[in-house]
Amino acid sequence: MGFFDKIKSIVLGDEKSNSSTPGFRKMEPHEYEGKQFAVLGDPEKKYATGKILFNLGIYDRAMKDFKAAVALDGSHADAFCYLADCQFCILGTMTPTQIQQLEVTHQTVIDTYLKAIQLNTSMMSSAYANLGVVYHESGLTLEGIKCLEKSVQLGNKQATQSLEKMRAQFAQKSKLS
Repeated sequence: MGFFDKIKSIVLGDEKSNSSTPGFRKMEPHEYEGKQFAVLGDPEKKYATGKILFNLGIYDRAMKDFKAAVALDGSHADAFCYLADCQFCILGTMTPTQIQQLEVTHQTVIDTYLKAIQLNTSMMSSAYANLGVVYHESGLTLEGIKCLEKSVQLGNKQATQSLEKMRAQFAQKSKLS
């Protein structure tokens, strides 16, 4: 098996580990959002695999790994942030049927970003910027503006343009009301 075949098997979950029964891996039950599922051991490995899948644009598979990481370590702030990023990308790239099957809503994305922020993610400015956009898409533009302002305060210069657009849209909407 070549190097890339090994990476592919690890990312796609086909790898085997040394357990008492050859060819099988021990699965432990874990819970996330009230649902039981089986997860293999190390949250950092799940987080790393999730990041690889996320960067490849395989958001549904990445979301599963980030859910596993936070199920194994409920204080893994960056895993929560990436989980929210996956959910956000799923809302923007998948069909309504796929989104429904994956049980992703604007509210789940908001809740996940808020959890990442509460746990003090190292990606705080990005989390606030993305949360602002999700709030705006949910019709909560004022909350979105507040989040984008916080992102800019934290040094996210890229959020400035989105903030200005959102403020202009909010002012226009307010004039019409």
